[in-house]
Amino acid sequence: MDRMPTSGRDGMSVVIPTHNRQDLFDITLAAVLDQRGVDFEVIVVDDGSDPPVSIPADARVRVIRNESPLGVAATRNRGIAAATRRWVAFTDDDDIWAPDKLLAQWHRLVESDGALWSSCGAVQIDDDLAIFESNQPPLGREVGDRLLVSNPIPGGASGVVVDTELVRRVGAFDESLSVCADYDLWIRLALAAPHAPVNRPLVAYRVHDGGMSRSLENIRAELGIIEAKYAAERASRDVVVADAINLWIGDRHQRSGRRIAAARAFLRSSRTVGRPRSVGRALEAMVWPSAFRHRDERRRKAVPDAWVAEAEQWLAPIRDRVRCGA
Repeated sequence: MDRMPTSGRDGMSVVIPTHNRQDLFDITLAAVLDQRGVDFEVIVVDDGSDPPVSIPADARVRVIRNESPLGVAATRNRGIAAATRRWVAFTDDDDIWAPDKLLAQWHRLVESDGALWSSCGAVQIDDDLAIFESNQPPLGREVGDRLLVSNPIPGGASGVVVDTELVRRVGAFDESLSVCADYDLWIRLALAAPHAPVNRPLVAYRVHDGGMSRSLENIRAELGIIEAKYAAERASRDVVVADAINLWIGDRHQRSGRRIAAARAFLRSSRTVGRPRSVGRALEAMVWPSAFRHRDERRRKAVPDAWVAEAEQWLAPIRDRVRCGA
């Protein structure tokens, strides 16, 4: 079947939270509206943008506005509450979808007996929309153990499609969390229902200084909350939490030019990577902060050729339009 049946309720609701990023949001929304073969509605939740987000005239799009910012978790939850379709998909306002992203995940869900949520592969892109890394989704139906160890879901929230009733039943996004709210929800989904992965690059996840990773000061505290929240479940399954977050935090600080913060984070990673490497990365952050560009180049070369070819088919035209100011 090349197209989802157009029976209204059986379609997709796409929730896009946004706050003061009109230029990035325009690209994201255009990619959503370009989805092929899927009956869908778009729910844009404007989290107190000033000025309010501008939306093109399109019958598929409706806007909910928070008069003052509530945060991304509460903003996504307003979209979930407003969803009218069988499935709900999320995308952040700076990420980009392949034109068959929703259709591919819908196919996978209806073909997978009992699966009620899906993730897909992602490529990471820089400010120039150039690919520098790729991430596969977890490939099993039962991924609870893996989610209890670390977060293997690519693309943040932008790669997940879930049964609307299921996400409401498990409590949606925890509004006490921000950076880790999506990870917390993925754990609950994985414990509640089978997972249907699509191992293709269907999301371009943008890494930039204005991204959510700027809330890095909160991430350790939030991970501590999640660790305590699922301690009993981890113990019953005999799984151990991965401790690689400090490398990720250091990398994000380094990309943003925060040398001292990056060095501190790398030094904290010594338990995971060993003291020589942690000290080396800390020194690098202080004296050669642009070194991440060289690592990106190595990662770029490690992206499978097939993934580059597939992602470039839909990403290159978007990149060209952006460069031309379209």
